[in-house]
Amino acid sequence: MLNYRSIVDRYLIPHLGRFRLSKLRTRTVQRAMDAVCRQVVRGGRLISPGSVSRIRAVLRSALSEARRQGIVGHNPARNLRLPNGARPHAVVWDDEHEAVWRETGVRSRVAVWDLDNLTRFLEAVRDDPTPRPAGVSGTPGPDPGTQPDRP
Repeated sequence: MLNYRSIVDRYLIPHLGRFRLSKLRTRTVQRAMDAVCRQVVRGGRLISPGSVSRIRAVLRSALSEARRQGIVGHNPARNLRLPNGARPHAVVWDDEHEAVWRETGVRSRVAVWDLDNLTRFLEAVRDDPTPRPAGVSGTPGPDPGTQPDRP
């Protein structure tokens, strides 16, 4: 959990510490927060949206106090754009998505294989002695013939 001191030491000073408060602009603060959003934390993950929100709250609070004291004329952290923290939407990994990935290198953060891709993968690793990664499993969905009609 991030506390005030660790937020200041880990995120705010490295990104904004070289700027005078009176010279700080919204564009500079936005660039700093964009850099924070790209930081990798423990476990090789990107910093969470909740942590980014806490970092912004500390920065806004400090700059609001600086404004009250007349050190700055406005709060440059007031209108920052941050990621919304929405969970990624899973897409079905089919031949079309695979073709786009092979051509561009871009893929969805979360994908589920269609039956053909799952079958191809399981056949490719059938005789491999390496344990399967956690989370790789195939579960059949409902049989299309048994689904109730939807109104």
